[in-house]
Amino acid sequence: MANRARQLHAIYLTSGSHDPEKWAHLVREYASHSSLREAALVYARDLPRRTHHQPLLPVLLKAAAAASRAEHGLGRSLHAEALKSAFAGDLLVGTTLVSMYCKCGALADARRAFDETPDRNVVTCNALLAGYAAAGDTDGALALFGGMRSWTPVTWATLIRGFAERGDMAEARRWFDATPPGMRTVVTWTVVVHGYVSAGDMEAAREVFDRMPVRNAFVWSSVVTGYFKAGDAEAAQAVFDRIPRRNLVNWNALIAGYAQIGCSEKALQAFHLMLEERIKPDEFTMASVLSACAQLGSLEQGKKVHEFIKRKHIRKNHFVNNGLIDMYAKCSDLSYA
Repeated sequence: MANRARQLHAIYLTSGSHDPEKWAHLVREYASHSSLREAALVYARDLPRRTHHQPLLPVLLKAAAAASRAEHGLGRSLHAEALKSAFAGDLLVGTTLVSMYCKCGALADARRAFDETPDRNVVTCNALLAGYAAAGDTDGALALFGGMRSWTPVTWATLIRGFAERGDMAEARRWFDATPPGMRTVVTWTVVVHGYVSAGDMEAAREVFDRMPVRNAFVWSSVVTGYFKAGDAEAAQAVFDRIPRRNLVNWNALIAGYAQIGCSEKALQAFHLMLEERIKPDEFTMASVLSACAQLGSLEQGKKVHEFIKRKHIRKNHFVNNGLIDMYAKCSDLSYA
């Protein structure tokens, strides 16, 4: 926890510790608990000078990437530190810089860091490729892809995802069909299926889905959700019933699907079946269940669900809070709403 890191920090300061290993451990503690600014301060101010900082830079840069655009400025400062300490040319540091800038949406900076990294490998290229794909810059992605000396399954999946997320399923499918069989993983297949689902083309989604040699929880849920959105609850239920080992993500897709098409009783039935299978619900489950209660206008059931949320200490995000307000309002209990 961040509190533990702060306690250690106080101890090191008061004891006047000059042990670089202790301070390096503290940087990692702060970074792992999303206390990026504290981690960066320890790195820049408290870590004993002449210490080998290189292994810590990727730790800090990954934390900056996780914070995304909120910490773009701090990421730039870390880049400057890397240049000053001559670590920017290190392959791991350079690759992490590229990834950090991409996740912050700063493609020009990512490309600059990429160009500054000597002896780039396929992982470095994949990091920049992911940035181009996420930004919808398929031209940039194709140019980079064409210049790569080798590719991995991640490379192919990332390129295909770029086209799929842009809604260009014709190109996504063309590149999927061009993917060497040994490079096709469950992720590659899933990207294409999910792309078709997002485009509303359930016929094409099902064709690829049925050909998959192995399926993960996400692709099952994606197809279930797709059928519900297409208004085919029967097909959605049939796919759900085929899932060999159902998890929370799968159940959430089923419950939300029924709630969204107004089949409130079936949504609640699915919720109770999920509990019978000892699957622990989360805030997204409860938001769908509350929506079903609101549609039914059942104050009694709604109150039971509210008590369940409190008893099980389920986190109340804004979906749950809005669901509670909506449920009580539609059940004509404005004192709660």
